[in-house]
Amino acid sequence: MPFPILLVAAAAATAPVTARALNRARAPIPRKLAAVVTALATAVTAVRWASGAWPAWWLPIPVVLTIVAVPLVLADLRHLRLPDVLTLPAYPLFGAAIGAAALGGGGPSLAVRAAAGALLFGGAHALVARLAPGSLGAGDVKLSGSLGMVLGAAGWPALALAAVLAAVFSLALAIAMSARQRRATARARRATALHPAVVDPRPVPDPRPAEPAASADLHRPRPTPASRPAPTPRPAAPFSGPRVPHGPGLLAATWLCALFPGAP
Repeated sequence: MPFPILLVAAAAATAPVTARALNRARAPIPRKLAAVVTALATAVTAVRWASGAWPAWWLPIPVVLTIVAVPLVLADLRHLRLPDVLTLPAYPLFGAAIGAAALGGGGPSLAVRAAAGALLFGGAHALVARLAPGSLGAGDVKLSGSLGMVLGAAGWPALALAAVLAAVFSLALAIAMSARQRRATARARRATALHPAVVDPRPVPDPRPAEPAASADLHRPRPTPASRPAPTPRPAAPFSGPRVPHGPGLLAATWLCALFPGAP
């Protein structure tokens, strides 16, 4: 069996394992979809390697990234979560792939850039999460450090390029989710207009027994509209748009940078 086909089959075989781990973390994903997407992404990686785009020692890095990225993207899109069951093991997995690439021909500078990239990229996301609470989730911050290892190994420009691409992908996802929510709201309104709820005009009797009014209340004057206190105005409701996950854009941007590295 040719090596690229064997590589695609081996990568797809990891999908049930990652899906089972996410299921235990209460973030289930469709196993068949994960296997198909993992196989397709690995096939693209194998084609890039076979075309001579980069040396063979770089191959473990995008392959391991694909195996981890696909289930995390599906979990974040479905559950708005990046579970620790995959974000934390990504550090030793990426570290092993980068170490193999460094020993295979990348040299010590590859490992040095990876360590520096983890500190820079992870630190930048941690700072953003600290200065703007709610902008990033805890899973995004945990994931950014491991992805910084891959981006640092791919070259210093990859760190800035991935940040820009992740923002663009997240913006596109936000527009798509907002349009989907508007369509769902419009369908719900049309369904309500076509099938309005039937309301019984008869008043519903109060099952509680009537309490006798106190004598003082019988002679107490009722307040006139002018004497009633003005209602307190309610604050405007905040924007309740769809919550946009940042993980898919971050993972897709890192995967593209791994396919088109500058350093190797």
